[in-house]
Amino acid sequence: MKWCEKKEMNFTNKIALILVSTAKEYFSMQVDLCLAKYFNNKVSENKKIDLFIFFNQGEESDYSGLLKLKSHKNINNIFVKSHKLSLIDDIYLKSVNEMVTLKDTPKLGVSAGANNLFFDSMIPLCDSDYDNLLMIESDTQPIQDYWLDKILNYCRNHDFLIAGSTYKGETEIPIFQAWTGHLNGVAIYKCNAMLALLLNYAKKLIAAEVSSGVTNFLNFDCAIHQLCCSLEGRRYFAQKVIDTDIISNYSLPSDKKTSIKRVLERHPQTIILHKK
Repeated sequence: MKWCEKKEMNFTNKIALILVSTAKEYFSMQVDLCLAKYFNNKVSENKKIDLFIFFNQGEESDYSGLLKLKSHKNINNIFVKSHKLSLIDDIYLKSVNEMVTLKDTPKLGVSAGANNLFFDSMIPLCDSDYDNLLMIESDTQPIQDYWLDKILNYCRNHDFLIAGSTYKGETEIPIFQAWTGHLNGVAIYKCNAMLALLLNYAKKLIAAEVSSGVTNFLNFDCAIHQLCCSLEGRRYFAQKVIDTDIISNYSLPSDKKTSIKRVLERHPQTIILHKK
């Protein structure tokens, strides 16, 4: 990747960029391609931020090539961490047929890999010195110039705990199923004790439903949604977990051929696009 010439920028802790990824995505170059989309274009007029990249497995030294991003004018520092998940805690099954071969169900279900990667990455940052965290995945990209400035402006002018996106693609989905109203995990998260409480409750909810046999498959973002729909969740969380127009979730495989032009025609305020 070719990074822009470094110029004097002002560090801001108003937001940090968090990329959660798998080792597989890194070694297939998806992480490099994703970061190129964020940092090879116009990022900010005068701001630089910290970048965190979390992986499921491997050693930090496996990802040392990412440290070259420190030279980018809009990056203040970069932190790369591997959670070194065990094989059972890194599992992610998608079908009933796959589940038949599983001897022991992980504590966080058969989507434990995604759940552990998210919770282990985000919960420790809830009490950090950053005001907000923009969590992205390797199949996301900014589709407006100066995306950082625009997101910071959004954070200044909106009250939220999590600002993300429901599914906004063109594939018909069952409108009366609970999961269809959840916010995708790609979102802006407010760093505070309330976020830590919500994420810890979501983690406990998954563990409780798996151990009781209610379900073997509950993703972290659906668990957050489930909590927000509960009696106490509606009281404390729901009003601040919002569907924002600056993030668009087109993450179903059927949306792969949807053009950015089409996305902007349907959702012109989109800054961050989540699409295969």
